[in-house]
Amino acid sequence: LITNTSRFFTKIKFLNNKTGWVVGESGTIYRTKDAGVTWSDKTFTDLTLNHVSSNSRNEIIACGQNGTIGIFNENCQAIAPSNYSISESLNICIGTSTVLTALGQGKISWYSAPTGGQFLRSSNTFQTPVLSNNTTYYVQDSTCSASPRLAIQITVNTPVISKVFPDTICGAGSGILSATSNVGTIKWFNTPTGGTAIASGSNFTTPVNTNSRNYYVQTEMNLNCISSRAAVNLTVLPALNKSINKDSIKLIANESNASYQWYDCSNNAPINNATSVDYRPIKSGFYKVLITKNNCSDTSNCIEFVVKNVGIQSAENSQAISIYPNPSSGTLHILSDNQIHQLIIYDLTGKIVYKHDSIDLTEIILELSIKPGIYFLETVQNNTTTYTKIIISNQN
Repeated sequence: LITNTSRFFTKIKFLNNKTGWVVGESGTIYRTKDAGVTWSDKTFTDLTLNHVSSNSRNEIIACGQNGTIGIFNENCQAIAPSNYSISESLNICIGTSTVLTALGQGKISWYSAPTGGQFLRSSNTFQTPVLSNNTTYYVQDSTCSASPRLAIQITVNTPVISKVFPDTICGAGSGILSATSNVGTIKWFNTPTGGTAIASGSNFTTPVNTNSRNYYVQTEMNLNCISSRAAVNLTVLPALNKSINKDSIKLIANESNASYQWYDCSNNAPINNATSVDYRPIKSGFYKVLITKNNCSDTSNCIEFVVKNVGIQSAENSQAISIYPNPSSGTLHILSDNQIHQLIIYDLTGKIVYKHDSIDLTEIILELSIKPGIYFLETVQNNTTTYTKIIISNQN
C-alpha cells in the first residue's frame, strides 16, 4: 500500500498481473512489480499527470498538465547524474551560499538526505542557503526510474592564520618573516587594518629596518572572505662592536661581556683555548675574533699583529721585581719594590692559565697547579707592565 503521500492519484495501469503504474497530482508516479504489494516512486515532473497507458514495446506513457508526457521502459536502468559544479562552488567561505550543478538524462532532483529526506528542487542547478558548516546535498536522475542519489559535499571555510614565525636580526638589516594558514592566499601589510598588501606568500623578506617593529599578515579566499590580521614581530638587536684594538703584546675585542673565539686567518681555523676578550699571539700573522652576545654573532675583520721581542723583560733585567725559584716546581715567590696590582700567566698559545686581580702587595707567594712547560708572567704595577718568562718543571 502507498500510505506516505498526501497527493491524490488520477489513473492506474497494469502491464501484466504483477507490473503496474499509478499517476496523479504533482507528477506523482509509482510503480509496482509485485502486484501492488510494494510501490516505488518514479516521479519526473512537478505537474499533475492525469492519464497513463502502455504501447506495444512494453513502455508506459504518462501525460498530463501543460502537455507533459513521460515514457518509461521497463528495461531502462536509471544512472546517477554527474556533478558539474565548479571547484570554487564546492569550497566556499563561511556565511555565503553557492550554486551546485548536476547533469543527467532525465529529471534532476535535489534532496537533503541520501534517501528520503526533504525534496529541495527539480533543476540542473541548486542555489544553497547561506552555510556556516560543511554540508552535503544529494541529487538524483529520474530518466525512467529514480537513480541512486549522488552526494555533493560543500566545504565551508573560516580563513585563519594558523601560525606566525617572527625573526630577530642583529643591527640594521632585513629579516624573514613566515606564516601559515588553513586556506587561501597569504598577504602581508604594514598596518593592522586597511592599507595595500606589500607582499604575498608564506615567507616575507622585510625591507631594511633599524628598529624593531610589527608587520601584519592575513589570508583571503576572495575579496569577501578574509581572515583577521595577525602581528608578526621583527626584533632588531643592537649591532655587535666587532672592532679590535691591539697593544704591543695582545689583541683586544672592543665588545665586552660576550663570548669569544679567536681565529688564525692564515687557515681560518679556531685557536685552541683562545676564548677570552683578548688574545696574545705567539707568532706574527693575521687574526680575527668571532663574538657572540644576546643571540647575535659577528666576526671581525682580520687584523695584522707583529710579535715583538722588545718589551718582554726578564727578571734579570728588572730591578723592581724578582721571581724565584725559576725554574720552579709550582711555588713562586714574587718580590717587588712597588705594589703589584695584577698577575696573569699565559701559556705559549696565549691562553690565560692563571689570573689574580686587585692584589696590591709587594710580596706574593703563588702555589701553581699547572702542567710543566714555559709560561709568561705578566705583572702590572701602576702604569708599568712587566713580562717574565717562567719555567714550571715536573712536580715531585
